[in-house]
Amino acid sequence: MLSVYNFEDPVTFLSSYITDRQNKDSDFSLKSFARDIGLSSPNSIIDILKRRKPMRDKVAQSLVNYLRIDGTERMYFEAIVAKKQTDIEEKMLMYDLLIEELRPNKEKKFKAIYSNEIDIFSHWIYTAILAISELPNFDFSIKNIRKKLKEDFPEEKIEKAICDLFCAGLLTTNENQIVTAKYSRTTTKHGEATGSANKYYSMVCDLAKKSFDLPIDERESNSFSFAIDDKNLPLAKELIWKCRNSLSKLSEKGSPNKVYQANLMIFPLTK
Repeated sequence: MLSVYNFEDPVTFLSSYITDRQNKDSDFSLKSFARDIGLSSPNSIIDILKRRKPMRDKVAQSLVNYLRIDGTERMYFEAIVAKKQTDIEEKMLMYDLLIEELRPNKEKKFKAIYSNEIDIFSHWIYTAILAISELPNFDFSIKNIRKKLKEDFPEEKIEKAICDLFCAGLLTTNENQIVTAKYSRTTTKHGEATGSANKYYSMVCDLAKKSFDLPIDERESNSFSFAIDDKNLPLAKELIWKCRNSLSKLSEKGSPNKVYQANLMIFPLTK
């Protein structure tokens, strides 16, 4: 069966699927196929294939149900359908990030480390410095980093953090002798929450509390409670990681000029 991951256009996928079925099954017909996916006539499919009408959500849902497309593959197909239905630049960018994240076997330039390998997660200043190094045209120095930070931070601690990051191979210099992060993302091993990692999470939560004093156009807060089956908790965690990865990809878009902190958490409220 064709993989939807090989397509960025749902109509092209539909066309390729129909052609493939016609080549393999002499009994296949558009009339029966249309009926199977809940359409009144094959003319509806022809209109979509000829792009006289867009593929709407209802048709897309019926198609993935018929083809038994599930999991992240289903999410991928829904994302490429949604992207084709908007001409708003911000939404198109959002879907581009989601599509890129959902597509498997991507080369990811990221570093996963255990929190006891280095004290990088003992303080938020480490991850902040890594992110600051990604700002284009930033004159990377202890003094400039201190000026850039909203929090007043001692220069000697900034210097120690920079030295630690270089020793750990997380900061490097390029051919122009410009300091830059070696990896696009640095994170704990998936699911690790011990030692300095917990200390880091606690500190950034304290920073989040202070952020409520910032103007609303400089922050975003969204918190809610929801009920799920315990067996779906791994999927909920995976969605948080995908959101984190998509947000990280924004550093490659436009010209970054500021570093933000994002906290994505999920924890039980009931027994």
